[in-house]
Amino acid sequence: MDRLRGSMEALSAMQVTSDMEGLDSQSKSLLQYAEVLAVILRDTITEYQGYSWKEIAEFIEVDSITSTMEVSPGRTNTKIRSDATEYNNLNEKTSLFDLAFRARNPQISTEDIQINLHIDVEPQKTYDVGYPIEKRGVYYLARRLSSQLSLVLRGTDYNLLTKCYSIWICRDDIPEEDQYSISVYEMVNTSTPNNK
Repeated sequence: MDRLRGSMEALSAMQVTSDMEGLDSQSKSLLQYAEVLAVILRDTITEYQGYSWKEIAEFIEVDSITSTMEVSPGRTNTKIRSDATEYNNLNEKTSLFDLAFRARNPQISTEDIQINLHIDVEPQKTYDVGYPIEKRGVYYLARRLSSQLSLVLRGTDYNLLTKCYSIWICRDDIPEEDQYSISVYEMVNTSTPNNK
């Protein structure tokens, strides 16, 4: 059996989270631990299928885990360094990734070159948020992708962009038929044959 030993901090966060159902900050405090993220990543990211939780936890760049990276255009590469994690710029609400981090892509990394996946994990309290969550997920993915380039110029090499994942986890109010399920949305090539 694939058992993962957790740190005392992660075990403590699990206890706090179970006592405070649905609270965003408690969910984020639990999800910041590599041993917890590894369990989620193994079942949601194709690059990690076949790896143990322990191996996946070692792929995660723990120092990159943050809940202060902005989603907002032009500010995705910034981190907030004060107690105020939201402020307005031109009347725009500041949105933050709940948990953004990088993790090694074991399928294409080599001994000499490490290629990372850019991952966003978004715990949600309510299943039905009143709008198509898929559209918000695509927007967050686009921001995560664009954050990899600090400036786009004529000679920008888009080959430098690496794969991104956005994982949304709903905790409460889930219809019975959707409980314990995983829905995957992905971009695929749907080209049709040339009929000349």
